[in-house]
Amino acid sequence: MKKTSIRPLLFSDISQVVTLHRDVLGTTLNAQIGSKYLFELYLLILKDTNNSAGWVAVSSDGEVIGFLTVTRNLFELEKKIHAEIGIVAKIRAAWYLLRHPSKIMVLISRSKFSRYLRQLPCHQYPTILTIGINHNIQKQGLGTRLIAASDSYFVSYNVLRYFVDTEVINQQAGDFYSRLGFNKFGEYEGNVLFEKEFF
Repeated sequence: MKKTSIRPLLFSDISQVVTLHRDVLGTTLNAQIGSKYLFELYLLILKDTNNSAGWVAVSSDGEVIGFLTVTRNLFELEKKIHAEIGIVAKIRAAWYLLRHPSKIMVLISRSKFSRYLRQLPCHQYPTILTIGINHNIQKQGLGTRLIAASDSYFVSYNVLRYFVDTEVINQQAGDFYSRLGFNKFGEYEGNVLFEKEFF
């Protein structure tokens, strides 16, 4: 593997992150709606400097081979996304759903999961938003390094507990989070929720 560094996500990285996101997280609804929609989402995450952050793993030749984004307040970020995402992106998402009716159930399930999260005793819901590693270089420690950046970020803001969720059927992701100190918190609507606490 080429030498890699972990550094903050920059606006100039978004195109590469979107391409990698679609490659490694291609089954997610956001990825299936399309690159332009994803680009706007990552742009809004980066603009939310009060609550959100991101990192990339970059090879020695400048290729983005991994990424991770987080927010200290998911509910505030969701409000900003709904308010600021462009009308074209909203139309693109609606058009995708009209052409793929089965995905409407995915959206409804995700909406129910979001309501479930709002009932948790954690009013801001600090969480990992997205994480992905190039398929060709998984299991070489990049995910661990990205999670370490996430840990440091949350601790620096005195957030002593944060979350991540994945699909119940994604056993590989569940095992990965468990190895890195996350504990299973609950399951809802086909998602498993993990939490990590710092003492």
